[in-house]
Amino acid sequence: MGVWLGYFPFKSKTNASMTAKYLPSLSCLVLGLLLFPLCAVAQALYPYKITGKLAAGSGETVYLAKGTYIPNDSKQPIDSVKLRNNGFRLSGKVATPGPYSLFIKGQPSFKIIYLDGSQLRVDGEARAIHEARVSGSRDMEVLGVFSQEVAAIKKSEEAVINEMKEYGKRQEIQLLKASKLKLDSIQAYLHGTINRLVGQYPASYAALYYLDIYGEKVMPTDQVMALLDNMPRVYKAVPLHGELKAKLWASQNLKEGSPVIHFSLPDSAGTMFRTTANKGYWLLDFWASWCGPCRAEHPRLRALYEEFADNGFTILSVSIDTNREAWLKAVQKDKLTWQQVIAIEGKSNLAIARYGIHEIPINYLIGPDGTIIGKNLKGQQLRDKLLDLYGAQVSKERK
Repeated sequence: MGVWLGYFPFKSKTNASMTAKYLPSLSCLVLGLLLFPLCAVAQALYPYKITGKLAAGSGETVYLAKGTYIPNDSKQPIDSVKLRNNGFRLSGKVATPGPYSLFIKGQPSFKIIYLDGSQLRVDGEARAIHEARVSGSRDMEVLGVFSQEVAAIKKSEEAVINEMKEYGKRQEIQLLKASKLKLDSIQAYLHGTINRLVGQYPASYAALYYLDIYGEKVMPTDQVMALLDNMPRVYKAVPLHGELKAKLWASQNLKEGSPVIHFSLPDSAGTMFRTTANKGYWLLDFWASWCGPCRAEHPRLRALYEEFADNGFTILSVSIDTNREAWLKAVQKDKLTWQQVIAIEGKSNLAIARYGIHEIPINYLIGPDGTIIGKNLKGQQLRDKLLDLYGAQVSKERK
């Protein structure tokens, strides 16, 4: 199972930052209509004013930062202030509306707040900032409406999943089948609920967020695209808007038989590496240093690289880390000897934006003619595919 790269899940996850930097007009021309709305409105500045009280927090420093579900020390602080008498006030401007993080220096927890020009009020405990109450923003209120309804359904879903695990351990097949039907019914109700809420609040960040998670489970792709196209300009400025369109485009266009999308990114020395340099069969692998499933896959990738390198097989690993030092440290620790590059802005980096990355690890196996011949092949499945591709070139001993 991979790490989902969303904004506002019900349980804390470690994810990549999806906050984009200012996009120059030339980049808009390169990416075309997919990300044009983001480029067109990115020059606007959105003021923020956040006041609040965090009990037992006097003397602590509270940070406002870009980045959501990534470790606090990997986020990009844009403002900070020391709490006095448990109170604080932050004000300034941000280039794009959207989700940002509030956290206390030295603590792992954080609170997601949506900045759109509204004046926000935050109240809670300094040691449990993730549980703080936020008021003053329509989008925060709408997110609350979504999360309240969805969380209740997710609680039922989790109970049935735990029930199924127990039945599975005891090999109670009939009860397991009955629970599976119950789970299917709950999930159908969940998707219907989200469809209804999106219909009620089509012009909201919550609609963007939940469509990013559930996509075609909620409504057909053409309907999602139409909803995105009809959103007010302020939501088209949110990085997730362009990323969701890119993800939908990728789901339709990055399939087996489709040509790979070439790009250039810097390696550890800062030298630009272009994907057209790869010949033969090669694996395009997206990962990050903070992604547990990605790191767990590295020993298997290392073994496959060592086994098939003499046949011409290679790997290009693309990190979506926003912390260069964390990336370099992980590369060294995991002993990754093949080509490594980094998209330092995360998955919103323009070079890889059209891949619409929403979960990592994700990979594409590319053929000598530059077409995609496999997606998300891992472990033995990837090895079997390589054995099949190289055929007689692979010795019997290695089989």
